Amino acid sequence: MLRPQISLNRRAYPGEADCGDQLDWWQDGKRLCCCVVDGLGHGPLAKVAGCEILQFVGRQRAVSPESLFTTCDKAMNKERGGVMAVAWIEGDQLTYASVGNIAGYLVHVDVEQETHRLEQLNMDRGMIGGGFKRLTVQKLTLTAGDLLIMHSDGVNPLYNLEPWQPVIDNCEMLGRVILEDQAKQTDDACVLVYHHQRVKP
Repeated sequence: MLRPQISLNRRAYPGEADCGDQLDWWQDGKRLCCCVVDGLGHGPLAKVAGCEILQFVGRQRAVSPESLFTTCDKAMNKERGGVMAVAWIEGDQLTYASVGNIAGYLVHVDVEQETHRLEQLNMDRGMIGGGFKRLTVQKLTLTAGDLLIMHSDGVNPLYNLEPWQPVIDNCEMLGRVILEDQAKQTDDACVLVYHHQRVKP
């Protein structure tokens, strides 16, 4: 089995040692789970909150999205809390959900034509540990070469990837340069990039 092509990039609030933005991925057989979390605020307490939410997801990632978000919210209701987005990828199927202001994009890339189409994914209002009214679970189909990009609100929104077209097929470099170019100076920041490969039967 090929190792997934995933780039994880994180940077603390300028001048801080601790980062409240946390991100990771796990693989269970043919199923991949990616998660981005932003602990409330920044600094040591935000890092603790972000790590607690991420660890919860890591333990419970096999349950349904609805169950994962609901139980995580309840588990964190006496803690500092934060926001999170989770993506599950199995075969060519992407399942995605987000509570709070973690941004997600599905990017359909045509490397030969040097073109791409950026589709913004849903984010529902609320906070993990503070409650949310609804959870929209999106199911989308991936094709070879597509990108999934997820980032915290410490990164300015992406409207197109034209500035990074030369590295669009290199997720390690793409994630790094997006963080370098788009990170705000007023918050923690993180970017996850997943490059979808062709799935063999």
